[in-house]
Amino acid sequence: MSDESTKKEDVEVLVVQFLVPVYDRDAKPYRRSVQKQIRRDLEDHFDGWSLAADKPLPGAWRNPASGEVEYDDSWRYEIGIAPDRLDALDAYLGELAHRLGQEALWRVVYAGGEGKVIVARPPERQHTAGFWLTIEEQVLHL
Repeated sequence: MSDESTKKEDVEVLVVQFLVPVYDRDAKPYRRSVQKQIRRDLEDHFDGWSLAADKPLPGAWRNPASGEVEYDDSWRYEIGIAPDRLDALDAYLGELAHRLGQEALWRVVYAGGEGKVIVARPPERQHTAGFWLTIEEQVLHL
């Protein structure tokens, strides 16, 4: 396999995380279909998503209207997008907040790091117990 066949044009990617609450403003859990729709939206409009944890994350925030600290659980989604797609994501999150009956959703952009797609390929040699073995040599040791 040549390096030319696996190279892609380098594209700047922003890692963006945002929180989607588990409960509505009346402390009732959103239906599972809501999360399924969010995931479909992210796949359709932003080419994918990841959950940053396998269960909702607990959190706290100070409500600017009441001054009280409020506690909630949220799913933390993460996507990688080109910088010119950030406005589209913000528009989507604004619409999502409205659909969920929320005043706002929190999002953060991680800039300055390098996002890179690493194309899968078998190792030429594998390090095992202090020795490097080729794939053929590994088969002989089975």
